Amino acid sequence: MEFHFKAASVPAPRRWCAALSVGALAVGALAACSNADDGDGDDKQAAQGVVTLTFAGSVFGDPGQGDIYRAMLENFNDTHQNIQIATAAIPFERLASTVTTQMAGGRGPDIIRFDINDFYQIAQDGLVADLTEVDGEALGLEPNSDSMCLFDTKRYCVVFQTAAHALIYNKDLVAEPPTTFEEFLAIAKAATKDDVYGFAFRTALAEEPGVWGDLWNWAVGYGGQFSQDGELTLNDPGIIEGAEKYQEMYNSGAIPKGTSASEYRAMFGEGKLAMEIDSASLVGLLLGMNPDLNLGAVPNPFPERNQNEVFAVLAVNAASQHQAEAQEFIKWWLEESNQKIVQGAVVAGAAAIPAVRSAEDLAEHPYYEVFDELVATSKPGIVVGFETQTPTIRKIVVEEFVAALEADSDMKAAFDKAQERAVAELGL
Repeated sequence: MEFHFKAASVPAPRRWCAALSVGALAVGALAACSNADDGDGDDKQAAQGVVTLTFAGSVFGDPGQGDIYRAMLENFNDTHQNIQIATAAIPFERLASTVTTQMAGGRGPDIIRFDINDFYQIAQDGLVADLTEVDGEALGLEPNSDSMCLFDTKRYCVVFQTAAHALIYNKDLVAEPPTTFEEFLAIAKAATKDDVYGFAFRTALAEEPGVWGDLWNWAVGYGGQFSQDGELTLNDPGIIEGAEKYQEMYNSGAIPKGTSASEYRAMFGEGKLAMEIDSASLVGLLLGMNPDLNLGAVPNPFPERNQNEVFAVLAVNAASQHQAEAQEFIKWWLEESNQKIVQGAVVAGAAAIPAVRSAEDLAEHPYYEVFDELVATSKPGIVVGFETQTPTIRKIVVEEFVAALEADSDMKAAFDKAQERAVAELGL
């Protein structure tokens, strides 16, 4: 994948305040420190030979994963005398806007965990550092996922975690999982009775990013390509076929129309939903709702082994005064022993290196192997060649797709219109 960044000048960095403690920081404290420029604390640290790097991410506010990552970073601090890590917990919905504003002013945290959907524009604006000296091949990084961080031979991020999508099902409600759409539809209908539904997905404009992610699975599962040879192809035949199958399931009577993702996931946890297509990151959540769930997973029952994935990356602020130390930390983060901890934090998800599972884990949780194998054929819902324009494309596609679902109208016409709108709006 090629991606051409604009040249951007980065303002001279201001100093971080020395009052940062090693541990979680509130957003207000992060903002206050990022605006400090008196340098007294940094001078004192420099005299002591200690550099403090601030690592910002929404995961540090999570009571499950956050605890695991903080313990991991405490180990780093215990074993590194000259570099210390302070964590900044920023809610997911505020992280990109908060940190990007700071980075654009030559301030902000040194290391940031970004969702891939936010990352491309930030990188395009020249706000993240070149990490080319991080050798993915030498470190054994998973090549398919790692390719998303390489642009024109340069590296601007490393994978934080990925979570491939697959068909998750309740073994108590589905005796044999489907391998074709025809089987899928039949099983969903058969499982729908009383207060149980056979399948669920997002169908409302209010959940635009989620609808896009759900549709993406069906579209690429039928060989659809949203762009080809540098051209936008939203009315590609494979996309239309996938959308038509989605529509057929929508009209089948086997889905609880009008339910949000959080609502149907709760239904799954309660044993009231037989199947859903979701990411590996949901396994921990579902089992947290109901540890007794008899859960299974198989590849999506579509012709092509291609699917969506949740994707987060780790990047270094181009304005950081401590580039060498930040890269040293990232190399430590990518060591196999630490990657195993990251992998464990997302349960069935994956980290930057190929998953390493014990025989005992695989015997107890056979769906781990399913999700692990799908990493090699998964990509996030980003339109190649139109990375920074994907949010605009997504909005147009979802509007036309949902309108066609609700009106039970022709999907080819809907995607032809989406193509026309996107070409006009993007000036292609």
